[in-house]
Amino acid sequence: MRPDPGRDLLEARLAAMTRDERALLSTELRVRGFALAWDQLDRAGPMGPVEQALFLIDRLYPEMPAVHRASIAWQLEAQHAAGTWHGPERPADAIASASGGVGGGEGRG
Repeated sequence: MRPDPGRDLLEARLAAMTRDERALLSTELRVRGFALAWDQLDRAGPMGPVEQALFLIDRLYPEMPAVHRASIAWQLEAQHAAGTWHGPERPADAIASASGGVGGGEGRG
C-alpha cells in the first residue's frame, strides 16, 4: 500500500491540538468518511443489500482481514435470508428510526 502523503501533516497537526480538539476532529473525520462512502454507494448503481453493506465496509475499513469480511458477509446473508435484516441504514436513518422517526431499517433497496 502506498504511504499517504498527508499523514505527516496530519500527525503534526494532531500533536499541536488539545485532547478536546483531537476528539472533535476525529468525530468530524468519521462523519465525513461515512458521508463519502454513502455518496460512493449512491453512485455505484443498483446492488443487493448484502453487496451494499460489503461495499460500505470495503470503503470504511479497507484493511479489514478477508476472513473477518467473509464472516460478516455470511452473517448478513443469513440474516437477510431469514428476514431479520433488510440492508444497511444511513446514519441519519438509524438516528430517525431510534427516535421514532422515519427510516425503519429498510435500507436502499
